[in-house]
Amino acid sequence: MKTNHNPFIMMPLMVIFLAFLTLPAYALPFKIEGAIGVWNHDPNGMINYQGNDVQLNSDLSLKDRNDMNLWVRVEHPIPMLPDIKLQYTPIKVKDDNSPNRPFIFGGTTFDEALHSELEMSIIDVQLYNHLPFLQMASLKGLDVTYGMTFRFLNATAFISEVQSLNEKSRGFSTPMPLLCAGFNFAPLSSFAINGEFQATTYSGNHWYDVTAKLQLAPFSEYIFLGLGYRYQDFKIDNIQDVTTDQTLQGFFAEMGFRFE
Repeated sequence: MKTNHNPFIMMPLMVIFLAFLTLPAYALPFKIEGAIGVWNHDPNGMINYQGNDVQLNSDLSLKDRNDMNLWVRVEHPIPMLPDIKLQYTPIKVKDDNSPNRPFIFGGTTFDEALHSELEMSIIDVQLYNHLPFLQMASLKGLDVTYGMTFRFLNATAFISEVQSLNEKSRGFSTPMPLLCAGFNFAPLSSFAINGEFQATTYSGNHWYDVTAKLQLAPFSEYIFLGLGYRYQDFKIDNIQDVTTDQTLQGFFAEMGFRFE
């Protein structure tokens, strides 16, 4: 199966990330930070395409995998205009197994040894503002944000029987708006705790995305290390003949930069 992770999306984000690492702090009239990391996620739930509810764990034996995560945010001094965060999360899980029951996917019955893949590309464009009085009262030690995330999902599910010609794949994509809120508590320049919550629910669909993270900058104020946990719970109801109800969760580690 061909990958959905578009290099024309990935490469510009990588170039932007590396370019900012080379800029001196005095060259920036605004705050910019970003990170690249690895997320160990454990998929769970089901997918249905013209057939049965196929369980990712028991029917397809899809297990935890490590995938990359990349984000960049820019905060500027212009009043009334929101700050922006871009995030790219590619996800790919695959495995071989023998199903414990026959099931139907894409109008085809599968009951022999399988090769299965589930691939998702999640691109977020987040626009957010700050609670200004809280920042002033805490001398910027506590920051609370709120705004809107525009999420773009592109996904493909693929199932094939190893010893026959039976195979089915189905791609589906959808944009969705999510409300977002976050906090950052930084009592020291080398230590911060932050979290983010994004959510939407409409017409039988929902997506909840929660991240909690500890950031440390033990060696330089410009470079930080992050360790956290991310939890996603989403349901897509009959989008392009696909219904899926899944959770993805697990720990992640990242390395990032910060200039302000």
